[in-house]
Amino acid sequence: MVSLSATLRTRQKEHAFVLLTPSEFDDLSKKRSSPLPQRHEAHFTKVLKRTHEWQAIVGDGLGRLKSVRIKEKTLEWLSEGVDEILKPRRQVTLLQAWLRNKALALLLQKTAELGVTDIILTPSDYSTSERDNLERLHTILENACMQAYNPFTPRLHAVNAFLEAPPKEKNLFFGDLEASQKLSDIRELREKSACFVNGPEGGFSPRELDTLRSAGQGLLLSENVLRSETAAIIAVGHLCQIL
Repeated sequence: MVSLSATLRTRQKEHAFVLLTPSEFDDLSKKRSSPLPQRHEAHFTKVLKRTHEWQAIVGDGLGRLKSVRIKEKTLEWLSEGVDEILKPRRQVTLLQAWLRNKALALLLQKTAELGVTDIILTPSDYSTSERDNLERLHTILENACMQAYNPFTPRLHAVNAFLEAPPKEKNLFFGDLEASQKLSDIRELREKSACFVNGPEGGFSPRELDTLRSAGQGLLLSENVLRSETAAIIAVGHLCQIL
């Protein structure tokens, strides 16, 4: 195992971290070369102006890392062996009601940067009927992790009903304007896992609040009424810090 700071943070200024899917990473390791995924071309060629040969670290989103040379949009395996970063013990799950595409994209970006490990998208009584493509949402998460040099891409999936598959964590929290306990009061948790349930723009319905209050703990996130994406960012950021 190698340290995260030694392999990634020292390379941040170079903007040279490329995330692949596990299957793409395995294919590169076998063939020793593969095309730069098309979904990353615009970022590196148009935004970062990488038009000549350059070196980077590639990851599979699960903690495996490898040094590569990139030349003419082709990844070339540089040496034998794969470094692996030890995955953090903590697990922070966000159970998120569907939002409008733009708001959801922002929420995914920021929570991925903060280190959320799992994101479950769910319909709710007041959630939007708009449903973005999960493949596009995964690309948003992947790009956010590349920007943040986060080697672990959050797992993303959707369920068909609110609390259809409630996480098994004992630490189940949600935002509640009537709660007496504040998010900032939660400073330590015995278990290394927690789930935050976040509602849509219109909040939870009375029925959903009853369900949540029987299953978890409501927390006051702010004295102000927050947008859904703001609430998720604050809650995930706090949980990632204390776990």
